[in-house]
Amino acid sequence: GSVVGAGGGDSTAIRLESEAGNLAVAAPTGWSTSADDPIRGYQDLAFVATEGTVSLFRQIAGAPGTLEYRAAGFQFGSGDSVVTGFEQDMTADTLILHAVRGAVSDLAKADPAGSLFVEADLFAATRVELYADGNVLLIGDVTHRDGAGSEIGTLAMRANGLGTVSIQTGVDGSGNPVFETRSSGDLNINAGVLAVDAFALQAAGDVALAANTDVTIDGTISALNGLDPVRNLSIDVRSDDGSPVLLDFARGVVSATDSVTIVWGPESDAPEE
Repeated sequence: GSVVGAGGGDSTAIRLESEAGNLAVAAPTGWSTSADDPIRGYQDLAFVATEGTVSLFRQIAGAPGTLEYRAAGFQFGSGDSVVTGFEQDMTADTLILHAVRGAVSDLAKADPAGSLFVEADLFAATRVELYADGNVLLIGDVTHRDGAGSEIGTLAMRANGLGTVSIQTGVDGSGNPVFETRSSGDLNINAGVLAVDAFALQAAGDVALAANTDVTIDGTISALNGLDPVRNLSIDVRSDDGSPVLLDFARGVVSATDSVTIVWGPESDAPEE
């Protein structure tokens, strides 16, 4: 079957939600392209399963208004092509991606969700919001959907640092991967372009931000409680073609307890503080 917004694309909100378990949307019989999608005719679109997994036959990556994914886990695709992160470029006025079990503010949950992985370009206008119970990793440009010259209102990211993550640290003598268990709570941004008016970054652990074009830091980079400092902060703004870039600290609160590393300028000779 299909879910079709009765009011058309200008006014309809479609929200598919499972309150206590998983939410699954399978490909309709004969599906081949997005033109055959079973969900259409919406302004705002939400997939919510904060106590389970959102499982879609493909990642639906756009909405004229708000596009929202909230779940303890994600699966996109089928068979051997299933992915658990967001790998398709996404476009919306407001984009919300939460890999969180239950309430975002609950830091004592017994079974937290994992980390949020976004390896895609994000195009928005009002807000981009990326939250996770573990780590948040963003690899891709964050730009206004109307193109160059405009900025997204707010980039909000939060890593609760609940649970641990397994990190490959090398290989053993037989060529087998070696993993190390580490605490979570890190925010990592690796972008070519960050066209953002205000930042609201919160992390239980470290924050690392890297970009290849001008960046203005306006807003807050803090721990989870109020304006407490993060553990380690790294900001790396260097062009990849040797041209000059600007790193500007406008206003707000940016602090860390252990270390602050700031690198900017052309790739070849960026100074460091």
